[in-house]
Amino acid sequence: MIKDLFDLKYPIIQGAMAQVSYSSLVAAVSNQGALGTLSSYGLTGEQLKKEIQQVREKTTRPFSCNVMLQQVNSDELIEVILSENIPIVSLSAGFKPGLIQKLQENNRKVISVVGSKRQATKVIDSGTDCIVVEGNEAGGHLGNTKLETLLLDTLAMTKIPVVAAGGIMTNKDIQQKLQVGAAGVQLGTVFLLSQESSLLENSKKLLLSKKIKSEIFTKSSGKKFRAVRVKENYLPCGIGIDRINQILTVSEIIKKLNSVPNSSSDD
Repeated sequence: MIKDLFDLKYPIIQGAMAQVSYSSLVAAVSNQGALGTLSSYGLTGEQLKKEIQQVREKTTRPFSCNVMLQQVNSDELIEVILSENIPIVSLSAGFKPGLIQKLQENNRKVISVVGSKRQATKVIDSGTDCIVVEGNEAGGHLGNTKLETLLLDTLAMTKIPVVAAGGIMTNKDIQQKLQVGAAGVQLGTVFLLSQESSLLENSKKLLLSKKIKSEIFTKSSGKKFRAVRVKENYLPCGIGIDRINQILTVSEIIKKLNSVPNSSSDD
């Protein structure tokens, strides 16, 4: 279980969401005993440093920082993470040979986020500490494989802790993934409309209205991503967005996630 690996109360990682997973959300999640994850997407090195400092002002609990390796300044962001002594690093959207080893040599634990069996093989061979498998139910850039298939395939390949991500919204969902062998779960969408989320209030209200749904779109490059479309813009979120009926605090959300629900509380 990732509770021991990352010193957590609950086997829950908060997924990095661009322009949403900033200090208030990250600290709130970590303070509740899960692993908050700071998104570095769109930030300069200096901006990331300030966000890290703000997280530390709000919590003394473990948190991680995510770097999307396709970012043009990913090397700069990695150096900030090293200089700021972030103990847990989440890597996604790409693969750089030698980076996992470099981080581990600097006493960092590495979480590798993958969306396919091929990507999972690469990070397993590189000796990552933890693998997050994202099914195509998840928000953002994704592969073609459903979570159930990708999770079982990856579990059969390795003894490294494997974390499930994509469409997980309730205690029942979590328990189902743990029962098949997952070491934990990564949740993004469930925190998207939280009070501590940096998402604009009008966007939260629009998503609560159920007028738009999460769909898979394809970029001109051929890459697929799951989001809701708001006019000419896209807001990444998973299939579970229509199961959220109210704006709650992170504390309330995590309490619900770790309580056995009755038949009417799957929101």
